[in-house]
Amino acid sequence: MGKRPDINAKTERGAMVAYRAAGIGHGLANKRLRSEAFQGTIPSRSKEILKHDDHTIGLAGAFEMVAATTMLDDAHNEIPIHPNDYNMHTLERIGDDNIVVICLPSGVYGTSSVATVAIQVPSSFRSIQFCLMMGIGGEVPSRGADIRLGDTTVSELTSTSRGVVQYNYGKTVREDHFERTGTLNKLQQVLLTAVAKLQTDLLHNSRISAYLPWIVAERPITSSSLAHHGQQQDRLFQPSSDHVRSRSAYDGYDAAQATNDPMVPYGVITCGSDALDRTYEEAMERIKCQDENSQKLATHVLSWITYAKRPLKTRELRHALAAKVGEAELGEENIPAIQDMVSACAGLVTVDEESDIIRLVHYATREYFERTQITWFADAEVDIATTCITYLSFNAFKAGFCSTDEEFEERLRLNPFYDYAARYWGNHACAASIEADQLVLGLLSSEAKVSSCSQAMLASRQSSCNSGYSQRVPKQMRGAHLAAYFGLRGVIIALAENGHDLNAKNTFGRTPLSYAAERGHEVVVKQLLTKDGIDPNSKDRSGQTPLSCAAEKGREAVVKLLLAKVGIDLDSKDYGGRTPLSYAAEKGYEAVVKLLLTGDGINSNSKDYGGRTPLMYAAEKGHEAVVKLLLAKVGIDPDSKDYGGRTPLSYAAEKGHEAVVKLLLTGDGIDSDSKDYGGRTPLLYAAEKGHEAVVKLLLTGDGIDSDSKDYGGRTPLLYAAEKGHEAVVKLMLVCSDVKINSKDSNGRTPLWWAVVRGHDTVVKLLLLENGVDVNAQGSFYGNALQAASERGHEKVVRMLLENGADVNAQGGGYGNALQTASERGHEKVVQMLLENGADVNTQGGGYGNALQTASERGHEKVVQMLLENGADVNAQGSGYGNALQTASERGYEKVVQILLENGVDVNAQGGGYSNALQTASERGHKKVVQALLKKGADVNAQSGGYGNALQAASKGGHEEVVQVLLENGADVNAQGGWYGNALQAASKGGHERVVRMLLKNGADANVHGSYYGNTLQTTSLRNFSKRKAVEVAVDRLGKRSKS
Repeated sequence: MGKRPDINAKTERGAMVAYRAAGIGHGLANKRLRSEAFQGTIPSRSKEILKHDDHTIGLAGAFEMVAATTMLDDAHNEIPIHPNDYNMHTLERIGDDNIVVICLPSGVYGTSSVATVAIQVPSSFRSIQFCLMMGIGGEVPSRGADIRLGDTTVSELTSTSRGVVQYNYGKTVREDHFERTGTLNKLQQVLLTAVAKLQTDLLHNSRISAYLPWIVAERPITSSSLAHHGQQQDRLFQPSSDHVRSRSAYDGYDAAQATNDPMVPYGVITCGSDALDRTYEEAMERIKCQDENSQKLATHVLSWITYAKRPLKTRELRHALAAKVGEAELGEENIPAIQDMVSACAGLVTVDEESDIIRLVHYATREYFERTQITWFADAEVDIATTCITYLSFNAFKAGFCSTDEEFEERLRLNPFYDYAARYWGNHACAASIEADQLVLGLLSSEAKVSSCSQAMLASRQSSCNSGYSQRVPKQMRGAHLAAYFGLRGVIIALAENGHDLNAKNTFGRTPLSYAAERGHEVVVKQLLTKDGIDPNSKDRSGQTPLSCAAEKGREAVVKLLLAKVGIDLDSKDYGGRTPLSYAAEKGYEAVVKLLLTGDGINSNSKDYGGRTPLMYAAEKGHEAVVKLLLAKVGIDPDSKDYGGRTPLSYAAEKGHEAVVKLLLTGDGIDSDSKDYGGRTPLLYAAEKGHEAVVKLLLTGDGIDSDSKDYGGRTPLLYAAEKGHEAVVKLMLVCSDVKINSKDSNGRTPLWWAVVRGHDTVVKLLLLENGVDVNAQGSFYGNALQAASERGHEKVVRMLLENGADVNAQGGGYGNALQTASERGHEKVVQMLLENGADVNTQGGGYGNALQTASERGHEKVVQMLLENGADVNAQGSGYGNALQTASERGYEKVVQILLENGVDVNAQGGGYSNALQTASERGHKKVVQALLKKGADVNAQSGGYGNALQAASKGGHEEVVQVLLENGADVNAQGGWYGNALQAASKGGHERVVRMLLKNGADANVHGSYYGNTLQTTSLRNFSKRKAVEVAVDRLGKRSKS
């Protein structure tokens, strides 16, 4: 396997990322090979917490998200992002570079979309140097160089282009000849260098075909999407569609059409907007040539797919197309067939078989229609809005609100278009400017149909077990509520003229103004505020006002309108004690916070019912600009405590917001070492979470106690050691007042915690420190060596032994390290301890000795190892007596056999069960009983609470074991133990079949013994449900005994 290229040189910055983005995956190449099979695991999430500025490269893609996450070397934990960044990020490491992977929203594709996404990224990650786009442009092949599924195209600089060409940067000079008149910007030098290196590496050592099977094997859940499905699947358009003819893409590339291997062509990547436009125009011309009905059907299908607010399933679209204005019911005869819908569209649409979604055949098709929608579908919004309103006006919805989930779901099933129409009719009506249409007013004037509409609009089923979800929406919704919700100003005016109550409340206490404010409909808010009787301070059932709703959503213009209203309560508290300022500060809406702070009488220190202030919320969320605004407010308390004793600094430190921490530390009146009511300081929180930069800031402050203990006795060093934050541990160790052997309230040291969690790098750091007590005792595990042995951390065990850990130190619940490792079955640790002088027969702990411990857990190999190293097979100890009893009680046949082969005394007495045979009999382990008897176990040995083995088996109702014991000479009438004899024991347990077996083998039902007297008395002592055993005994006697 080829060696990973050296990417440390300055000229090769980002080269590794370019390799991966091109599909080469040198991270996978770096995995070791063994027996010609790839070894290793998918990279785990890194424990290191990175800062925003540590990430310097972006990867943007849609379908390629799975590939991007597969080729990473490491995944980093998430960090907070800027409020203006709406992207979903995956933070990764490839080689030495930290990467931000950005995925386009579901169903969104294309160059303009990725540009929008990429613009938002620098607001969170300001150090991004360049962003690689994966599969964003639609590459256009030439006649001689087709691009097949599985190929990877690599942009390359040429003498006439910069590596990427947009086809519509030019003009058509004559038929089939296109002359470019512009180019896009050139690639950065580092990427051009990477391409050259990529060509060289692939020429000599291409491993792409080898990597793909490894990925499929390691990630079977994605194998169907990654595997090659054959050349017959290598197509894009329906047969009725023309393939685009390219104009010199990939010149000089000799395509090997017969091979199944993925190719890596180099050259100018051409994005063919102009070329594709001509293809779609030709398809539309073919549609025009169809009969009138087919032409109308195609136009409606295409317009719906283009303008719909979400993807539509076929059954939804079929019902939409069948709805006719003026009709009160859906005409079944009007519902078009799916085949007719697809056929009429001349190959421009397809149906996804799995999801049943009907969609455009390619994302480029959607881009085309979005650019040309006015040309082809001028009245689409009007038609769609009218259809939605018509559908919601059907008689099927005049019954109003559904009272159960079942009734609601049945309505959804019978009316497939109901969900879409209810959720989006208002959006289409607003876009179509038909707000005051009589059709809209007719719908909103019907309380029943408004209720039906609002239920589907607001119901959200989060999961299959979310019972009652359809009932957790407001009832008593009115037309004005819906009009305000969607921002339909004209409808509001018309409803007011018709006498509708614009201040009406639904069952959630919300008014039309509340909805309009929350949704940011400035014009509607302004209209409502001019009406008489409108209460701008009206509270909903959670106590929120319109101002609070608007502030929480960041609706700046609406907030400004409401603040200008006379009598507005800008400091109104909801039922959680939160104010509009509190909500805006938490969400980071700087402009809204600025507006609210200018209001008269605003209380910037207002506390909610948890004692939290706006500053606390802003600090916790890391909103630097908002924190700055609040700190500048006269009278602000920067060190206010909530009802848990926490301060803004405490919250910011815990979340790792370095800039906010810095702002707070520079302010007046800040206690940087303030303790909450759990005794925790900001430093403790930052150390626990591993925020190195924040820890460093806090340690430089005056009056910081770097060894402060919370009320559990835990220090910053202890928290950092437990969580494995190596960098923070280093920072703490250089502090002169930090005590390396400090113990928490349970006696656990930083070393102990690092050992238990398996943080070997932290353990190594601590062991290098002078004065660390490697043998410190404390907690259930006794000491660090025991803790590491229990967890099976081989590297840590080795380090501890090399640094003076006492291999035979006693303490804790397990006794010593060897017992601990034996109990868990960690063979390599056991071997290591034995090689370092562990006493194999040391007594102690809950299990007596190591052999008993391993036997109790059934660890055959460990048992064998201990015996080979001199373990006393007959050593007594603990509640089980010896190892044989322990293994017999658990039914570990192989362990029992190993012990028997190594000379164990099969009749040794001791422990709670007296001997091994009684133990196995009481538990019903037939094969163990047979093995013990075969090795000479005394079937009639008397001792212990059960007396003998037959009594023990009889009490438990173990028929097969009873039979084996009887066949091996067990005395059926032997006396002793709690129950007197076997028959009484079986009778006490109500085991009818065992009673019959014993009687059949000569058991005497009249014999007296034990506390219970005779058999009949034993059974009659309690009112047992199984009394047949008594009847059997009486029948055997031939007469009824009297007590």
